Amino acid sequence: VYTFRLRDNIRWHDGEPFSAADVKWTLETLETSGFAGRDVLAPVESIAAPNRNTVEITLRHPWAPFATDLAGPG
Repeated sequence: VYTFRLRDNIRWHDGEPFSAADVKWTLETLETSGFAGRDVLAPVESIAAPNRNTVEITLRHPWAPFATDLAGPG
């Protein structure tokens, strides 16, 4: 399980609040889209936003390059 803690008071370019729900929605949308880089999400079992500032990504099995792949240019 990878846990990401977002900073408080982050906003989108239009001033709207940014939250863990936004991250969850984005990753789930990429998973099901035709986006070429979606293979990075292949080992993902689930994505949760248990609160406004926390994103938890659970993998189906250990995958050492996941964090690097997620942060990569793809």
